[in-house]
Amino acid sequence: GLEEALGKIVGDNLIIYPPGIPELVRGEIIDTSSIEKLKDAQARGLDIIGIEMDENGRILVRCL
Repeated sequence: GLEEALGKIVGDNLIIYPPGIPELVRGEIIDTSSIEKLKDAQARGLDIIGIEMDENGRILVRCL
């Protein structure tokens, strides 16, 4: 999930759409601010390109 990715290096660009601007790009460290922005975008029903949901509804983020 997002909280479990805190402090790790993101493996894929994470893009909030719309507007389509990356929140994090591959190689950046996932910080609290980015997690909050991603959670807010998800709560508002926006698409987040670069994350997936598993069969239990958990958010999966690829980290390096």
